[in-house]
Amino acid sequence: HLPLGFNIHKNLLIVDLFPASSFHPEPSSFLPDLAEKLRGLPGVEHSTCARRVLLSGAGGGVDFPVSVPGVTLPKGQSSVPIKFNSVGREYFATVGTRILAGRAFTPSDGPNSQKVAIVSEMMARRFWRNGDAVGHSFEIAGVDYQIVGIAENAKINHVHESYEPYMYLPFSQSPVTEGSLILETKG
Repeated sequence: HLPLGFNIHKNLLIVDLFPASSFHPEPSSFLPDLAEKLRGLPGVEHSTCARRVLLSGAGGGVDFPVSVPGVTLPKGQSSVPIKFNSVGREYFATVGTRILAGRAFTPSDGPNSQKVAIVSEMMARRFWRNGDAVGHSFEIAGVDYQIVGIAENAKINHVHESYEPYMYLPFSQSPVTEGSLILETKG
């Protein structure tokens, strides 16, 4: 009965193809291509990929040092560590996390286009007045990311944790060495 930030009533099949402890080929191109091919199979509603799966107990992911223009941080601090997940194009539709403002990732959010991000509602409220973050930007290691959407807050590690600022980056724009395939099936 707790709000988790995704739809618990979906039939999801999760396949951990590239666990963190193994060495493997380039999942940043392989997994999105495989998800696209599986999308056309009978019985598959949605197909996507993600670096981390919600509630997997994987620690919530690595964090990036994020700098937000116009946000004053404590003295001596130039950035804030924010956890993230690299996700595929249909991630939000597949797991049932609602986009509250803006848009989800599209095929045009590729490796050679403007870097984009979707931020959690909590991150939007923490760094932008009235939580209106769409169209604003932040930096990760000197690289500018434009915010294209705000997602509902989601539980990352376990159901009893508090929400925290969180961001999602397109799988195609963030090199990853681990990942899972996520399918929503009809039955």
